[in-house]
Amino acid sequence: MENKITPVFRPAVLSIAGFDPSGGAGISADQRVIESCGCAPLSAIAVQTVQNTQGMTEASATGPTLLENQLVALFDDIEVSAVKVGALGSADNVRVVVSILKRYGAKNIVVDPVLASTGGSSLIDIDAVDALLNRLIPICDLVTPNLDEMKRLTGHDIENSLEAESAASELFDYGAKAVLVKGGHMNGDPVDALYTRTGSPVAIRHPRIETIHTHGTGCFLSSAIASFLSNGFELEESVRIAIAHLTSALYTPVSIGKGRGYPAPVRGISTRMRRENRVSGIYFVTSDEFGCSHEESALAALAGGVKVIQFRAKNMDTAQMIRVASKINAHCKESGAVFIVNDRVDVALASGADGAHVGADDMAASKAREIMGPDAIIGASVATLDDAALAAPYVSHFGVGPVFGTSTKLDAGAAIGLERVSEIKKAFPNIPLIAIGGIGAEQIAPVKHAGADSAAVISAIAGASDRAQAARNLVKLWGEGQH
Repeated sequence: MENKITPVFRPAVLSIAGFDPSGGAGISADQRVIESCGCAPLSAIAVQTVQNTQGMTEASATGPTLLENQLVALFDDIEVSAVKVGALGSADNVRVVVSILKRYGAKNIVVDPVLASTGGSSLIDIDAVDALLNRLIPICDLVTPNLDEMKRLTGHDIENSLEAESAASELFDYGAKAVLVKGGHMNGDPVDALYTRTGSPVAIRHPRIETIHTHGTGCFLSSAIASFLSNGFELEESVRIAIAHLTSALYTPVSIGKGRGYPAPVRGISTRMRRENRVSGIYFVTSDEFGCSHEESALAALAGGVKVIQFRAKNMDTAQMIRVASKINAHCKESGAVFIVNDRVDVALASGADGAHVGADDMAASKAREIMGPDAIIGASVATLDDAALAAPYVSHFGVGPVFGTSTKLDAGAAIGLERVSEIKKAFPNIPLIAIGGIGAEQIAPVKHAGADSAAVISAIAGASDRAQAARNLVKLWGEGQH
């Protein structure tokens, strides 16, 4: 039998940065992160360094002609979806990079202004800093300085949000479109501040991970942001997801030498599945509590035109769950519907389901993604913006709720209301959102108006006297609802 070869397209993200032989930062880190975000990594080396996990002892800028030839070779052949720019080493290299990026109309340019190594060794001279400010920053979409870099670029110490905003405004004077001031060096839990020319500042809080293994965190963050931008996410959304991705990676660092290790990204993030938005409209969760079996309730929902079915069984052993899930999955495939298993990733895999949905007290979304792979649909229950941020890099959709409270899931917690739905959707506009909890016919229009892409129902179908007709009515109501 002849093997069939199926090429896979991935957005290409270019890193123009320094090379770290120990693999913790620069090009090596960028490649690792870009690939983890479902993109294809491209590289152009601008600075060669001598370093290991204990520090850097030498750095030398690549000659501008060689750097230019690297870039031309890539842009002539490949459609570049985003560019991350790190250490460039010299003013000549800054000028070359700016010239090439302009020539090829590069988009989604994220500049991480690497001016020195963590140990304090300089990676750029004074002329290069001037070129960066006057040539590179004006053409980038986002610049991501930490506090030390912000001080060198603007001359200001930053100890509070007002000083950060003032410093960001100076970069706007040079032509920057947006500035992310990283607050990792501040006391307490870090607060990263995103400033844009048109919107209000956005403070993004995240926990401080107490670890020495932080080599290359700036490289990680900037290349992740570029990767998410390349997949069509908005700027604030890309920043939030990238920060969450880095935070998770800091919990599982790689340590290979006598010094600092580096954050290891969870592999298998799928941005493609999120953009395809296969989860929309009425989302039926099966039940055997209303005088019918899980399979019967699913068949009724499918007959009524529902295109997303979730199998949720409370009191069933694993072998039985797999049997029932496999049957429902077959019905879904016949109807062209998506089939998702609640909580049980093992059952989802064994039954051939399209994916799994994990609750707040179940398996972490990152682990579910790692197990099921980049093409599986992974949903996660969230109730707050912080919950959503932690899950965002790994999910295909959010389940937000309980919106109105529910009698079918007693451990769901207090109702969070429609405003929370709108808040999470605004922060993550490209991640599908399912409103869950206490939703029937009367709630369809309000949850859709609040920004939900889908509404999860149980009793509104399973508890109806004519389940298929109830499903039909809900599908019609969803189609009539207006955002």
